[in-house]
Amino acid sequence: QAYLSGPIVEELVRVFINRWRGSGGGNLPLANDRHGLFSAFQDSFPLAADYAALSQTQARTLVPLRGPIEEIRALYRDAIHNAEKLIYLENQYFSSESVYQAFTERMSAPNRPPLQVIMMLPKKPTAFVEEIALGIAQASMINSLKEVAKRNGHSLGIYYSTAMSQEGNEVPTYIHTKLLLTDDRFLTIGSANTTNRSMGLDTELNVSWEADTINNMALFESIREFRVSLLAEHTGLSGNDDKARLSSIN
Repeated sequence: QAYLSGPIVEELVRVFINRWRGSGGGNLPLANDRHGLFSAFQDSFPLAADYAALSQTQARTLVPLRGPIEEIRALYRDAIHNAEKLIYLENQYFSSESVYQAFTERMSAPNRPPLQVIMMLPKKPTAFVEEIALGIAQASMINSLKEVAKRNGHSLGIYYSTAMSQEGNEVPTYIHTKLLLTDDRFLTIGSANTTNRSMGLDTELNVSWEADTINNMALFESIREFRVSLLAEHTGLSGNDDKARLSSIN
């Protein structure tokens, strides 16, 4: 989902090697590409960022003895709590108790500005087992969030994107993205679903960018353009006037 270059690559290599060894793969010598010998990828959507952050989920293990890593859980909770105007989420599922609680706490917090929350989710799970395991919890959490949003004056929109078949039937797009974006200043993407497993049990990796000062206006603008491009893709709008409407935050 992301193409990274620079010093962060060495950290990605370290994470990869550690996971390879932890899964029983043994030693894994990797070539050093300090001289740029490997092929570069063409940017699909470049972000004006000099720095990025990596966050992980990793369960507690006994062999080797290792405590849990729950950085992505903390990342999501902090981003949601600190959002001032906008939260945009795309994910395959929404059943994480921790993320749900973060939304509830932020939308119930006194003296905080109203939020515009947009969630892009699949219309329905692809398998019966998923619907039983996650769909019921997801429906319950979404219904609860609707009530919290209405009670506290927030705007909550939950959508799925779709196309039309040649026969004129709706063909929903199955969302497989895992991203969270707040206030056009923070963006994280990666492997983590908003599920309890991805926040505490599975092995996950996310990369994040944040425009945290006035000196990061270029990154702020590129994160906003990233959000607008996603909305334009989902809604089928691509004109300049349409994109201008999509870029605004109510």
